[in-house]
Amino acid sequence: MAGAFVVAGGQGPVRARPVAAAVVLSTAAAAGDREYKPPAEAMRQVENRIVRFAAVSAPEVQKTLRTARSLCTDL
Repeated sequence: MAGAFVVAGGQGPVRARPVAAAVVLSTAAAAGDREYKPPAEAMRQVENRIVRFAAVSAPEVQKTLRTARSLCTDL
């Protein structure tokens, strides 16, 4: 699948563009409301891990992705 990273464990593809968009949107939200700062930081960590490990299936990426999803769910 072009333009996507495949997540191990049957979670489906995580596309680079939606992750980048989530980083931009969460950063903008955090600029207006401090409540969104933790999710914005978590999304930046996800993006950085994807770039660093070049595989979403890497345990380090999965851990940060779970954290980001959890923070977003709690909003």
